Amino acid sequence: MLRRKPAVAVRVAAELVADGEAGGFFSAGNIGAMVLAAHTALGRLPGDCED
Repeated sequence: MLRRKPAVAVRVAAELVADGEAGGFFSAGNIGAMVLAAHTALGRLPGDCED
């Protein structure tokens, strides 16, 4: 869904956090979509299991 609909709310929220316009976001919906949006917008944490 995130690839087909670039303006989906969870993706927009993650991008607002990445741009510094929001301090965080949460979702009561699909956790998988939220994790994917956050990973896409924010990337991985420094030192996070780099193989």
